[in-house]
Amino acid sequence: MLKYLRTHMRWIMAAIAFLFLFSTFLMYDTDFGGSRGRNAPPSEETRDDRQRDYAVAVINGSDLMRSQLELMVRNYVQQANLRDLKAEDIPYLYQATLDNTIFQIELDKEIKARNLEVSEEEITAQVNIMADSFPTREAFFQSVQRSGIKMDDLRRDVRRRILAEKTVEAAIGGDTVSEDAVFEFYDSMKGLFYTRPKGFTFDMIEVSVDQTARELRDKIAADVDKWKEIISEEANSSDIVRVTTEPTFISEFILSNDAKRSFMMDLEIGEVGHVFEVRSDDFMIVIKRENRDETITPYDEVSNDIRSMMEQQHQRTALERFRNELIARAVVEIKDSSVFPSPIEITEVPVPEDTDADVTEPIDITEETVPEPEQTPEDTLAVGEPVEETPAVETQVEETPVVETPNN
Repeated sequence: MLKYLRTHMRWIMAAIAFLFLFSTFLMYDTDFGGSRGRNAPPSEETRDDRQRDYAVAVINGSDLMRSQLELMVRNYVQQANLRDLKAEDIPYLYQATLDNTIFQIELDKEIKARNLEVSEEEITAQVNIMADSFPTREAFFQSVQRSGIKMDDLRRDVRRRILAEKTVEAAIGGDTVSEDAVFEFYDSMKGLFYTRPKGFTFDMIEVSVDQTARELRDKIAADVDKWKEIISEEANSSDIVRVTTEPTFISEFILSNDAKRSFMMDLEIGEVGHVFEVRSDDFMIVIKRENRDETITPYDEVSNDIRSMMEQQHQRTALERFRNELIARAVVEIKDSSVFPSPIEITEVPVPEDTDADVTEPIDITEETVPEPEQTPEDTLAVGEPVEETPAVETQVEETPVVETPNN
């Protein structure tokens, strides 16, 4: 089972990637407990800022300084390329950083307690993987050199990461999902995930000019078996926007609810439909290819995927439980609560004097959440093309109130 986990560690390591990001910061940029970071050059600004620095929390008897917290948050924001941060997001970043710092400290103790081993070959293999992500080995070593990290320190950090991975593997185990559980999921979800509705397949030609589309439609209808050759003869025409390479499936439900395209259901196999306008300057020619009945994907074809998904879900749950257990072990004292998110304010509800209601039970007050809007399926597939992704609009990142303090 450990072999299985090692081949499925991407999601595990993604879940604790935040930990590993700032574990390097702790090693090279800060020295938890108050001493200077090993690579930070002394400066007058550093000394001035140190006079204003203070402990925001105490973890197992060691101070976590404000400058250390801000440094880890800044580095994480840069490494993760976080955008669109607002002022109200900062306390939650501080809280997440505090939690993961506690996790790191307790994980280090767990690593030592388990007394696991890492061979030099394992470390070298991981360093080689890192080097392979660069265009050349020379570029890799130059990057390491520019960062001010010595190769011995890098190998030490890699060793710790491997130990952390092995510790997580040993802690969360490798519980398997029973065949009955896999089939139960399939049976309950096959109507939603594993059923292809009744529908039809079509070849489609999208044309930007109505007259061109009508002339091309008549040519194809006269010799439908040679429709691809006919399209090839028109290859130089800028009016032809898009041609499907394979027949496209459209469900009966979609067509029956669209008056403009409902005629496509009644076409004979191989029949060319009339030209219809999809939108302004966008006209479609369709050739019907198949009538398809509703089908259910057999259990044997999807059982392995279901099992893998359920096992990963179990592992994620176990990982979160392990993380929470480690955090709960630490003795933490918050020195400056204003840095972190404010707790939910609970207002006492006045009780009428003439009521006999039992008010001994505590009132459960939770944060109000805004429901996510329902998603409506895009009907772009109805014209035979996959839905195109809308390019992300880059917005201006708001200034965050993180104070620029040097390494402590």
